[in-house]
Amino acid sequence: MVFARLRTQLQLLFAVSGFAALTWELVWQHHLAFALGVSAFATAVTVATTMGGMACGAIIGARLADGRFRDRPWVALAIFELVIGVWGLLLPVATDAVAWLDVRVYALGPGLAPAVQVAACVACLTPPTLAMGATIAAMRELSARANLPMHTAYGLNTVGAAVGIVVEAFVVVPSLGVQGARGVAALVNLLVAATCLSFARRTEAPIVEARRGAAPVVEHGGSLGPRTWLVALLTGAATFVLELAWFRSLKAAFQSTTDSLAVMLFAFLLAIAVGAAIARGLRGRRAAQGWLLVIGSLVCVASNALVDRADLFSSPLHSYWGTVGLRLGLAVAIMGPPVALISCVLPAFLDDSRDVRAVARIYAWNTVGGIMGALGCAWGLLPLLGPFRAGVVGAGLAAAAGLTHLRGRLVLPSTIGCAVALFAAMRLGSGTGLVRVQALGLEDLIPIRTMHGPDATVVVARDAQQHKQLVIDGFQTTGESEQGHYMRWMGILPMAAHADPKRSLVICFGTGQTANAVRRQAPALLDIVELSPAVIMLAPEFESNERVLDDPRVHVHVMDGRAWLRRTKQTYDVITLEPMDPHFAGANALYSREFYEAASSRLSDDGVVAQWVPLHLLPPTEVASVVRTMREVFPDAFLWIDPVDRTGILVGRRGSSGSLAALPHLDRSGQLAGFDPAWVRAGIVLDAAGVARLSEAGDLITDDNQLLSYGASKRDLWRIGSNEANHRLNMELLARLRH
Repeated sequence: MVFARLRTQLQLLFAVSGFAALTWELVWQHHLAFALGVSAFATAVTVATTMGGMACGAIIGARLADGRFRDRPWVALAIFELVIGVWGLLLPVATDAVAWLDVRVYALGPGLAPAVQVAACVACLTPPTLAMGATIAAMRELSARANLPMHTAYGLNTVGAAVGIVVEAFVVVPSLGVQGARGVAALVNLLVAATCLSFARRTEAPIVEARRGAAPVVEHGGSLGPRTWLVALLTGAATFVLELAWFRSLKAAFQSTTDSLAVMLFAFLLAIAVGAAIARGLRGRRAAQGWLLVIGSLVCVASNALVDRADLFSSPLHSYWGTVGLRLGLAVAIMGPPVALISCVLPAFLDDSRDVRAVARIYAWNTVGGIMGALGCAWGLLPLLGPFRAGVVGAGLAAAAGLTHLRGRLVLPSTIGCAVALFAAMRLGSGTGLVRVQALGLEDLIPIRTMHGPDATVVVARDAQQHKQLVIDGFQTTGESEQGHYMRWMGILPMAAHADPKRSLVICFGTGQTANAVRRQAPALLDIVELSPAVIMLAPEFESNERVLDDPRVHVHVMDGRAWLRRTKQTYDVITLEPMDPHFAGANALYSREFYEAASSRLSDDGVVAQWVPLHLLPPTEVASVVRTMREVFPDAFLWIDPVDRTGILVGRRGSSGSLAALPHLDRSGQLAGFDPAWVRAGIVLDAAGVARLSEAGDLITDDNQLLSYGASKRDLWRIGSNEANHRLNMELLARLRH
C-alpha cells in the first residue's frame, strides 16, 4: 500500500501535531488570562471549553472522515491543522475584543462577568478545539490505511505534547516570548498542513482506484458498547482528578514556578505515552484491561502517599539544572507508574474500535470524563477533602473503572478488596494541614487553620517563635514576625508621598498589615483586591491587621488585580501591591509594563504607586529589570530599603511636580506612628537619578517576554547560592549606585 511506505512520515506528523497542540493550549491560557484576568473560575471554564470542544470535534471529525473526506484523509488533516494555526494567529484580535466586552458588561452589572467569561471562552476556543478534536478522526483513518495501530498514533501524539511543554517553557518563551510561541505553533501547524497536502497528491489516486475494487482500509476489533464507554468516562475522570490533586501537592514541594509546572506536566504526559505503549498487548483482552486498572488504582494509593510527603525529600540541589532534573525524576517516579497503568486502557479501546465513529465515541466519552474530573476535583474534592483525600478518590475512580470492565466470580471479592484498600488508604496521609504544613523547608511551622480552595491551599501557621505566618501553596508569603516589618511601610510610604490621599487601592491582601497601614491614614475610600477568597476569609486570624475589613470605608473585591484595574472606573491617589514571589507562575503580570500602564490609567494626576522588590529573591539583573519597567511608566521614582528587614519598596508617581524622593508630606500629622522622619528618609537608597542609573542594567518586563516567569536569569539564584548571598549582592550594587 502507498500509505505503508509513508508510515515513518506519518508517525512524525502525529508527534509534531501533538507538539503544536500543547503549545496552543498554553498560549490560549496566557491570552485569556490577559483578557479576563486570572481566577479559578476562568481556568475551569477554559479547561472545560477546551476539552468539550475536542470531544465535539472528534464526533464531527468522524462524520467528515466517514463521509466527505472518506477517500481524502490527508486533506482532512490538512484542513484541521490549518484551522488551528490560522485561528491561533487571529487570537490576539479576539482576546482584545473580549477584554473590551468584559469591561462594558462589568459596568452594566458585575454579576454578568461570569457569563461573559463563559461566552468569551466558547467564542475564542471553539473553532480551534473542534479542529483539534477532529484530528483524532483523521489520525485513525490514516493509521488504518498504513496498518499503524491507534495506540501508536495516540502515543506519538502524546510524546509530541510532552516535548512541546518542555520546549515551550525552557526554549521558546524565554527566547521569543508568548508571541513567538504563538508563531512557532502556527508555523508547525502550517508545515503539517502543507506536508499533508503534498502527500495527498501522491496518495489520493491510488486510494480511489483501490476503493473501486477492495477497500484497502484495515478495520479493527468489534463493537464497543455502553460498558466500555463507562470505563472510558471513569478513566478520564480518574486521570484528571489525580492530575489536579497531585499537582496541588507537588507545587508545595517544587514551588509554583513555570519550570516546575512544566516538569510536572511533562512527567504526566510521558506516563500517558508509556500507557499507550502498554496498550499494544491489550487489544481485545478485556480481562487484562480491567485487572491493569485495578492494579493501577492500588499503585495510586502508594503514589498518593508519596506525593503527600514530596516536600520532605525534594530539597533543591546547588545547580539549576540539577534541581530541574531532580524534580523531573521524582515526578516521573511517583506519578509515572499509576498514570501509565490507568491511561493504557483508552488507546487499547481505540485499537479495538471497528471504525472511525467508534474511535470518536470512545475518545469523546474519555474527554467528557476528564471535564467532570477536572471540575469536580477543583470545585468539590479539593475544597471538601484536600489534595491527599482527593487523590484517594481518583484511585477509587480507577478501581471502579477496572471493576466495571471485569466479569465473573472474582468481581465481588475484588470489589470488597479494593474498597478495604481505599478505606485504609485514607489513613496513609502525613497529616498535611492538620499537624504539619506541606511546604519546602518550613518544617517548624504548625498549622492553625487550613483552607483548600479551587485555586490554592492557604494555611495560617505558627512558627517556633509563636509568630503567625501565611503560607500559600507551600510558599511562606508573609507573616507577623520581624521579617514582615516592611509590610506596614508598603502602606505608609506611598500615602506619605501623596499630598492628600483620599482614595486608595491595595492589590494582594496577605495578612492585611499593608491595608491596615493605609486605612490608618484615614482615606475616604480603600479598595482591596485579592485573588484568593481563602486569604480574605482567614484575615481575622491575624491580629496585626486590626480587623481592617470591618471598616465601612473598606471594600473587598475578590478577583485578579489587573482585571479590577481594567473594569473599575474609580481613580485612586495611591495604589500599593505585594504580589507572590515574582518567579511564580502568573506573578509576572503584576510586574510588567502593561500592568503599570493599567495602574497609571487609574491614578489621579499626582497618584502614587508602590511595588514590592524582594531583594533576597531577585538576582541583581532582575532587580534592575523591575526598576526599569516601573520607571518606564513612572519616571519620578525612588527605591526605599526597610532598615529592619532590608526589603525593597519602589515608589513612583504619575506626575512630576517636585521631588518625590524628598517625601514632602512625610511630616503630616499621624503619618509615621512614632517614627522619626529623618530615619525614614535615610532609607531612600536611590532617588530618581539613582533609579535611572540602575534601570540601565535591566530589560523591560512585558506580558510578551514573561521575563520573571520564564527568564533564564532565574538560574543566577542557583549560582549565587542562597537568599542571603543574593541580598548581599543587591545591597552592594545599590551602595555603588547611591554614591
